[in-house]
Amino acid sequence: MITKSILPLPVELDRSRLSLLHCRLLVVDDDLPMLRAVTKVLSRAGAQVHSASSTAEAMQLMADPDFGFDVVLTDLRMPVASGKFILSLIKSTHPSLPVLIMSAYWTPEMKDECTRLGVAGCLEKPTSSRQLIQAICRVLQGERRPDADGEN
Repeated sequence: MITKSILPLPVELDRSRLSLLHCRLLVVDDDLPMLRAVTKVLSRAGAQVHSASSTAEAMQLMADPDFGFDVVLTDLRMPVASGKFILSLIKSTHPSLPVLIMSAYWTPEMKDECTRLGVAGCLEKPTSSRQLIQAICRVLQGERRPDADGEN
């Protein structure tokens, strides 16, 4: 869940808005209120956001040869297939596409596994608008680290 700092975006994030202006993001989460909140935050930050409420929907969007996403942000725990599955699939077909994974249920072992699979960062839920935007900006600048929100 995104914390209440969703709207409006803090003034200090104006610079981040410039980083996201032409960024194409795919956001995947089966929790529709979370999906809408994250999509709204990132859209207001200037990104072109495509959202998917299931792994199947995400894969359909990615099957389009012109998808051209810059970053994929996915939930870890979803029915049918997990964020780790999405990460594995993306890394096998588009190895340079950065993937961020969000979860309220991280364990050190899960973070280690995602790191081995090539995750660009792991975000804790709940997260703030600021942490979310900053994590995506860091990934766009080529920085990758397991704890994308700076927390352990």
